[in-house]
Amino acid sequence: MNGILTAYNLAERDILEKINSPFIVKLHYAFQTDAKLYFVMDFLNGGELFFHLRKETKFSERRACFYAA
Repeated sequence: MNGILTAYNLAERDILEKINSPFIVKLHYAFQTDAKLYFVMDFLNGGELFFHLRKETKFSERRACFYAA
């Protein structure tokens, strides 16, 4: 495995392969080279929710309701 796949990577791949939810991006395929690990997933514009939350520290009630909806 050349040190690329960690337990975290394997767990993430296994979960994404098994889950089918409209709220979680779909994993279509996973592969690796000697230097990199690739996940082929659907493109969703806007980025990760955690990125936006970390950037703003906390969401307004209106924005939190938007994401919860």
